[in-house]
Amino acid sequence: MHLSLLLSNTTSVEVHEKKKGVRWRYDVGGKKNFEQVFGTKKALWLFPLFSEEDLENIPALKGIEFPTRSDVDV
Repeated sequence: MHLSLLLSNTTSVEVHEKKKGVRWRYDVGGKKNFEQVFGTKKALWLFPLFSEEDLENIPALKGIEFPTRSDVDV
């Protein structure tokens, strides 16, 4: 369950709210969704840390801007 939420970039509440068959606008692909949560450095995946490079390159880590799929009207 948690892995599917992570890869689709949704919360448990959003899963129940969204319609079946419609991709979530914040679902930017399994790999990028995973990197938004865990970062790009495999060595840090087991620790609650992000590298300086991740903090600069992944806007979602700041909690202000979140990337969206470009093919969805927002």
